Amino acid sequence: MVNATSAMTKVNKRGQKVRLSYTLRILEAKKVFTNYVKKQPQYTWANNYSSRIYQSAFQHLGEAFKPK
Repeated sequence: MVNATSAMTKVNKRGQKVRLSYTLRILEAKKVFTNYVKKQPQYTWANNYSSRIYQSAFQHLGEAFKPK
């Protein structure tokens, strides 16, 4: 489970909240997109396109918001 807080956290296997690194935040966003968003009826059209498009989009998103 991922919380939508400024210090994005995840509950680990021990039940502890851990802060996600920036890279893991992007990976979690990819998981949500793939496992939830693309399965919604209004977004079934997204399955008609190559996954490379989405991978590239998330990669660019990560670069755009990467802390300096």
